[in-house]
Amino acid sequence: MVRAGKSGLVLGLKGGAVTPLGVVNDKDNQVRVVLDAAMMRASQPILMHPVAGNTHTVVLLPQDLLKYLDACGHTPLFADFQTSTILDTL
Repeated sequence: MVRAGKSGLVLGLKGGAVTPLGVVNDKDNQVRVVLDAAMMRASQPILMHPVAGNTHTVVLLPQDLLKYLDACGHTPLFADFQTSTILDTL
């Protein structure tokens, strides 16, 4: 979650439009990305809004989202909601 106003300053997003794709604008690595571990372990595509707003949808496979985050200099953590733990790796 992002405090009101913070997403606009760091990620260049409007309030309520937080997307993992916004880390492309986080040049100072101020944002810590935490992803749902079950979602990332699945082979199903993930649908999300691009940085430009919520009028379009981007579809990425979990491994492609990880490649994107890596290219942006962000190593995510993974939340396992079944065990209430945070993991460094899947």
